[in-house]
Amino acid sequence: MENLEARSQMVAAAKTTSSYQFDDSRLGNVKELIANLKTRMEVSEKLVNAEANFHDEIPLEKVVPENIESQVTEYFTPSTVKQVTVVEKK
Repeated sequence: MENLEARSQMVAAAKTTSSYQFDDSRLGNVKELIANLKTRMEVSEKLVNAEANFHDEIPLEKVVPENIESQVTEYFTPSTVKQVTVVEKK
């Protein structure tokens, strides 16, 4: 890949210093092919890295306590009941 990029830069440099006219259609096709290959390589690398970074499984099984009914009752029962006195103002 780096070799192709270096060669492309050499062609671009030669194009600016030379009076010879290059066939841009073929050069454009080659540049497009190189860009497509680069994109494919980047996607492949990302896929390989994603597969390599596989994390542990999510635990799905929880231990259910034996006394679930009493725990639910305890949770919903207030621990202290406050009495509110309403006083009317005259």
